[in-house]
Amino acid sequence: MGIYVAYYIAITILFIFVGKCKFCIYPRVGSSAIGGSDTEKRQSAFFVVVSSFLLILILGFRSEYNGLDLHNSLGTGYFYFYDIINKDSFLEILQNFGKKKYANFEIGFVLFCKFIGTLCSNHQIMLFASALVSVVPVGYYIYKNSKNAWLSMMVYMALPFFGPAYFSAIRQGIAIGFVVYSYELIKRKKLIGFILVILLASTFHSSAIVTLVAYPMYHFRVDRESLMIGGLVILGAVFLLRIPLFLVLSRIVDEDAQMTVSSAVNLFLLLTLLYILCVAFKKQQDDNMRGSVNLFWIACAAQSFSGISNMAGRVAWYFMPVLIVLIPNLVVDMQIKEKVIRKPAICLVGILAGIIGLAVLRFDTIAAAYPYVPFWR
Repeated sequence: MGIYVAYYIAITILFIFVGKCKFCIYPRVGSSAIGGSDTEKRQSAFFVVVSSFLLILILGFRSEYNGLDLHNSLGTGYFYFYDIINKDSFLEILQNFGKKKYANFEIGFVLFCKFIGTLCSNHQIMLFASALVSVVPVGYYIYKNSKNAWLSMMVYMALPFFGPAYFSAIRQGIAIGFVVYSYELIKRKKLIGFILVILLASTFHSSAIVTLVAYPMYHFRVDRESLMIGGLVILGAVFLLRIPLFLVLSRIVDEDAQMTVSSAVNLFLLLTLLYILCVAFKKQQDDNMRGSVNLFWIACAAQSFSGISNMAGRVAWYFMPVLIVLIPNLVVDMQIKEKVIRKPAICLVGILAGIIGLAVLRFDTIAAAYPYVPFWR
């Protein structure tokens, strides 16, 4: 776990360094777009850019052993099809796409690979390009919305989708990047732009199309009591009726959908608890925070199906990134009488997120992020 621990240490030192450079650490550390001065904006941008760049290096320099889908036991995987794609011309790709020559890859990702391959056919270029498109939108989201950029980066790597999507299922990792960028368009009520970005995301992973529901859900106004009571009641009903609901939805979406049994229900319970905390501590008049909580509710609802459907868990990934900003902002805005307690609280949450992130990277078999093997070994 050395490379990941080193990353945590590096961004922590960087954050402290930025703070020593007369950066406003408290209460809005990294509050670039939330009322900060020009100096604070520049320093926040510096932290986000450097921390994102280091993360891209980690993802880009990894070998085929870090990521189950890069080169699987069948001898196929992303590297195999990347080579196949780059043997064909753009015209041949369009002609062969309907023949499933490129597995189940969506057209956007196939053309993305071809474009990258025209520059350089090296496998690491594909990993770097995928990491860039996946990570940069998240960094931008943090810069524009987070009141504590360091804590946002720690939470980012602790979320359930980080390892599997960024190390293995890189098509969905890219789609998540586009979806996270669309959050800004939702906030600014840019409906046409939002739809276009989601359609683009769905050309990398078709499941991203479900995030069209994010726009009306984000702007849905409801008071705290309704969020708490109504939200939990509906979540409970969805969970109890998940099997018949799944059978109905599967007939509409995918006739061949199969139920699976897993322990993912534990994650649903954890997310539901987190939802309760978010509703309890969110600012009553903060529209952006309310919208983020609404989106997180969708993540919880989708996760309720994950115990019987792996795809349901993947759908939840598109709505989990709101936690990257939601958790830090909730911690910073907590009504604590003694302000001196706020800093240890931020550190404690960050350390807890770091421990969770390391555990997920260590034991997630799909991500296969441990042990980290650079491509030159």
